[in-house]
Amino acid sequence: MSFKQNLTPKELEIVEDFPLTYNEMTEAFGFGKSTARDHISSMERKGMPIGSRTVKRNGTRVKEFYVRENEHPTNQNETSEYGSTAKKAAKTKRLNNLAESLSKRLDKTLNATAPAVSIEPLSSGGDEDVVIHVTDDHIGDKLKDEFGNEKFNTKIAIARIRYRVTRTLEIIERQEAAGINFHTVHYVMGGDIITGSGIYEGQSWEVEKNFNEQIDIATSAHFDQIKRLAEKFEAVQVVCQTGNHGEIRISGSSEKANGDDIVYRMLDALVRASDYENITFIRNDSTGFTNFRLRCDKEADEKRAQEIGYDSVKELPEQERTGFPAHIRHGQNSGEHIGTAAKKRDWRGWKDMHDFEIAYVGHYHIQGLDRVLGAPVIRSGSMKPSDDFEESISEWSMPMSTIHGVSDNRAKTWSYDIQYDKE
Repeated sequence: MSFKQNLTPKELEIVEDFPLTYNEMTEAFGFGKSTARDHISSMERKGMPIGSRTVKRNGTRVKEFYVRENEHPTNQNETSEYGSTAKKAAKTKRLNNLAESLSKRLDKTLNATAPAVSIEPLSSGGDEDVVIHVTDDHIGDKLKDEFGNEKFNTKIAIARIRYRVTRTLEIIERQEAAGINFHTVHYVMGGDIITGSGIYEGQSWEVEKNFNEQIDIATSAHFDQIKRLAEKFEAVQVVCQTGNHGEIRISGSSEKANGDDIVYRMLDALVRASDYENITFIRNDSTGFTNFRLRCDKEADEKRAQEIGYDSVKELPEQERTGFPAHIRHGQNSGEHIGTAAKKRDWRGWKDMHDFEIAYVGHYHIQGLDRVLGAPVIRSGSMKPSDDFEESISEWSMPMSTIHGVSDNRAKTWSYDIQYDKE
């Protein structure tokens, strides 16, 4: 009997990493213990032959989950519906080698070229800038409804990436008709741009082909939109933060073996090689956050640095600079809401450390707005519809993205929810 056909992609991924304890699940996949328990319960309801046993971890006895051997062959010479251990190890090794090889080639290209910095100073004119929060596109994923009809696939994802920018330009035209002039657009990419390597039996393609296709499609689709924006606005700032779905979770893998990071570096290389001179590109070094600025006046900052006696703007203290310090993190460790005492402590700590005046987070596919000590924290959803797990716990929102305006005086002047079911 095949149990895997009833499991969600995330559940298949969890099963392929078995045996796991609750703590190991939270560390590997970035969700809390309650979510880990929900996944186990969901798989058991679907008939998955899950067993549990008590094991020792760091001197503590904990419960470990596994697939029962009498229903899941574990002999490396046998082939189960999930694939043998040897087969999975070979696939992950090939995938990691592919990622590292591609990373080295990209490093060579990027090290030989100058960073992309717009010759038109960011936010140096107009009344406002606009921010497009791009997160959780999950290119490469495929979902079906209860009748077996595909409600999300690569074709739909590409159409929605374009629709997000099309709708943004429509909103900008409406704002301009009201007398507001826009200068710079910030294309803020928050991670999970691809849906991941999918190292488990049951993916539609071979692992390497799937990984390659996701990266190629994501790079092409987003570069097309960055070019559209560069032709509309005086300046474009692209900001990149990796997510958790692009990670390749195997022992000894490169820290840069992340699909999102590869997409971002490919985009960076394309921007540098293009004829567009009004694009600034920002990538971090595989950290869990990225700090950047909105609506800053470069000329004013340079003048202020000279007045104080600094050699460059980089030495100018944050409190002396123009614009708003902004902060983005993917969100797998940030909590679904800033409502619990623990998450309030986390976010207050991050605000104290990074001194941001606006922040962006995704991961949970839930649209909304939180605040930490007065600073808005924008939560954007995903263009991907809810899956079986989200439906089972009644925790979901419609496929959405967020755009908003920023002026010299306010980090968020207006905001608009792009709804993909209205496309």
